[in-house]
Amino acid sequence: MWQTLFNTLPTTDNLFRRKLPHSPNCQRCQITKEDVSMPYCLEKFEGFAVLAWSVWKSTSLALFEKGGIDTLSTLVSVNSLIQAYKDAQDSYLNSDTTTCETEGFVGLGVVIRNSRGEFMAASICRRSFLDDIKFAETSALLEGIKLAMDLGLTLLVIESDSVNVISLISGRIINNFEIHWIISNIRALICNRSLSAVKHVPRFYNSVAHNVAKMTLGQLESCTRLKDGLLKLQFSYNIFV
Repeated sequence: MWQTLFNTLPTTDNLFRRKLPHSPNCQRCQITKEDVSMPYCLEKFEGFAVLAWSVWKSTSLALFEKGGIDTLSTLVSVNSLIQAYKDAQDSYLNSDTTTCETEGFVGLGVVIRNSRGEFMAASICRRSFLDDIKFAETSALLEGIKLAMDLGLTLLVIESDSVNVISLISGRIINNFEIHWIISNIRALICNRSLSAVKHVPRFYNSVAHNVAKMTLGQLESCTRLKDGLLKLQFSYNIFV
């Protein structure tokens, strides 16, 4: 029974056996094949479980209360339940950079918040400026993912105001040699975690991360984790809500 269930899950590995996609590799990380052991496969299994429960509920209503739910309404209910659960579990990662060319360094800022927009953690780092803003942006994102891992976060939504960074991670544009290892590390970390989404946001919605990055201008240490109280003194993060 379990083998039959696993074979019905729409993983790229199962679909590739039916000659549907061109590759069995995961469509998000593009590194390894997506099978039932992948973290992303849990999303498909959850969808199957919610669908089975919804069909059972609809059938029970039709049998015992004479008011069954039609098929379309059942599917709409399934999508709503799955999305509501995911939204409640998601954490959001925003990262940004600021440059100080006179001193030759770039500041990296990271902010993580929960699904209600409330502050969870932040960090700032200083790196040597290599005259490549994409290198700095991807480095900030890598630091943010490491921070999320240290916090034990499983469902993570990455938000960035850099179209180039989003395109690099998703593989829509080819990265150059200098940042290839950073992109590879990001994809490897993403592949081993239940990443919810990587999406572009307007500059305004990333301003808190930018303010965090600017705090490196007065920072002597190379990398520091920030506490809630310190952030409240610097700025309000309620614009996320």
